[in-house]
Amino acid sequence: MISSLLDYYRIPTESLNAISLAAAPVSGAPGYFQFGPQNVCYGQSASGTSPDLKDYPKHEALKDVRTDGSVIHLPFDFNEVIQNLRLERYWKKSVGGLDRFASNEAIRKFYYFVRKSLPFPVRRELQKIYFRDWKDLQFPTWPVDFTVDSLHEQLLKLKMQATGAKKLPFI
Repeated sequence: MISSLLDYYRIPTESLNAISLAAAPVSGAPGYFQFGPQNVCYGQSASGTSPDLKDYPKHEALKDVRTDGSVIHLPFDFNEVIQNLRLERYWKKSVGGLDRFASNEAIRKFYYFVRKSLPFPVRRELQKIYFRDWKDLQFPTWPVDFTVDSLHEQLLKLKMQATGAKKLPFI
């Protein structure tokens, strides 16, 4: 059963017409890959992954999707990828420079210990330094990332193609 899709769109179970989802066995370290246009995923994939975000388009998982009767075979675990995005598990892989410095537990504790005694202009400058290049991030999209939405849309399209459905009832 495609519970993530049912929960996300709140569609009735019977509308899936006994379609189920199967994930290919995967191994290796999680990394970045693509699932449809502009969908950056983080997790394990039988289509391959990249440890660097810049190379994610080289591993397009959509080309390895196949349907077998009522089963949609994905080269990755859809629910795992959604959870990785929602819980920001990709973040530790992509930090560098100042982010790595700021993610140090001892430094964060020290900052919050002295924060109350810092004048507002000093705190503001530290925030500006820390957030200065967030708008330039390729992933997640600034200021709001819609990757989870786009992945569910892509899966819904695959489901509709597999069943020949033109529309779905929404509650």
